[in-house]
Amino acid sequence: MYPGDFLPCVAARAEFDLAGGDTRIVSARWPRDRVPAPGTHPCLLVAVLARGDHPTAGAHVWEHANLAQKNLTVVDLVPGEFFILPVVIQNLRVETKAVLEVWRDPELPDTYVSLVHRTKAFFASSRPRPRPLQLPPPRPEPEPDQLMDCGGVEPWRTDRVGGVLTSRHPDRILRRFPQAVELRVGPGDRVRVPVALASEAPTGFGLKIAAPEHAEPGTRFTTHLVHRQAGGKRLVGGVAVQVRVRAPTQLAEDGADFRSVAIRDPRTRWGSCSRRGNLSFSWRLLLAPADVLHYVVVHELCHLREPSHQKAFWRLLGSVQPGWQRELRWLREHGQELHDYRPEVPVESLERRRSPAP
Repeated sequence: MYPGDFLPCVAARAEFDLAGGDTRIVSARWPRDRVPAPGTHPCLLVAVLARGDHPTAGAHVWEHANLAQKNLTVVDLVPGEFFILPVVIQNLRVETKAVLEVWRDPELPDTYVSLVHRTKAFFASSRPRPRPLQLPPPRPEPEPDQLMDCGGVEPWRTDRVGGVLTSRHPDRILRRFPQAVELRVGPGDRVRVPVALASEAPTGFGLKIAAPEHAEPGTRFTTHLVHRQAGGKRLVGGVAVQVRVRAPTQLAEDGADFRSVAIRDPRTRWGSCSRRGNLSFSWRLLLAPADVLHYVVVHELCHLREPSHQKAFWRLLGSVQPGWQRELRWLREHGQELHDYRPEVPVESLERRRSPAP
């Protein structure tokens, strides 16, 4: 079980003195009997120890917070959305002063980056002062079995935890960072922020990164957050976040957060999307023009992002499928014809035939 499976190490190699900005490819021999079998998906962990590191014998990499264990998180955002990465710093010293340094992509030095914490004391030495964390309005949570605008009868669990912390899910952020404040990091490709850590204890906070409003789909940029000791000289840890800017159409086609798809024969709705990401569509859409079928599917996929028919939903739908009003008009004019159609073999009979015998 991870991380125990990574100890003891399989291969090690002693190298190299590097000048600032230099790079080096390091090779190490790998035992033949440790080569993963074809078709497997192994996870390899590599630790790099510098001269100043003093790891305890038999300790895991994450137990001495080495910078070489700087994890990379990759997230997809549309322009204007933001993501919060929870970060934990393990401070084994009595000293509480520390410096966090944000490294932006040199081509995007004005990318919105902020640090999020539950208390202002975390930013006691920072200027300007932090402000309350700004979030979109939380999505209203329906009562169990309450229908959404498009139908859907899945109950919504209010005690749900976990999930990616993006501006699409402010409720998750509120549960992770209740009554939090944020300090916006000033412009520049390398900016230092002094913070106050807990003494001889872990400190949790969030790294908030937004995709620029003007970013083109396909743009990628990486933001690094590194931890320095109080003097600001020695790096002792860090994380990195790569943002891939996607168009709303791409996210809808990817089925963001969608869980399952069902084909039924409802009498009043062409499709539905539950709060848990369960999609349902009428089989009678197969009788409609392909553009109409596409519109209904995209409409329900947009509900994964915006559950109600408020202005934000119609803006998203318009960006994904311009001119959707034409397909909606066709459904209103010809939808009854689809409902009136009666196949020679009832759909219910076909479903029973596919069901296994009791």
